[in-house]
Amino acid sequence: MAAGWRRRRQSRLLRLPTDLALPPPRERHEAGPSAAAVCMILFLYGTLLDPAVLARCAGEKGLGRRLRPAWLRGFARVALRGTPYPTLVPRTGAVVAGAVLPVLPTALARLAAYEGPEYRLVPVRMETARGKLRARAGMAPRWRAAGLEEWGRCCMGGASELRRTTR
Repeated sequence: MAAGWRRRRQSRLLRLPTDLALPPPRERHEAGPSAAAVCMILFLYGTLLDPAVLARCAGEKGLGRRLRPAWLRGFARVALRGTPYPTLVPRTGAVVAGAVLPVLPTALARLAAYEGPEYRLVPVRMETARGKLRARAGMAPRWRAAGLEEWGRCCMGGASELRRTTR
């Protein structure tokens, strides 16, 4: 009698409910409904603050509505040498106003193509209205920075408009 009870108990313990079974690793990484969990948070601080530019470059029309104001302390926005685009350089006491944006891998790939090979995604810790947040910001190497003057004043007439959208 006791042996039968043990066998039944062991068989119940070894059977996993079907809703707990995990798919094979190949299937977990395919794009699908669960892809939303694999988004990356970006800190935007330049031309991508313009919702029209962002939608065109990322391939998603309503992406600009998801921009939220954010501030990055300890960095300054300066011109990228030989271009009308900005980059970030470390600077004590400086604050860069920008926006935070969660993006999916497809939009991230398109934005990386827009930014070009000069920019690398660097982990940063920024501030939002809800508190501190970790994100990634596209930065070029420091030697590519044009100088110490801020990007909006030296390079682009429309930069003041971009700064107004982040305040």
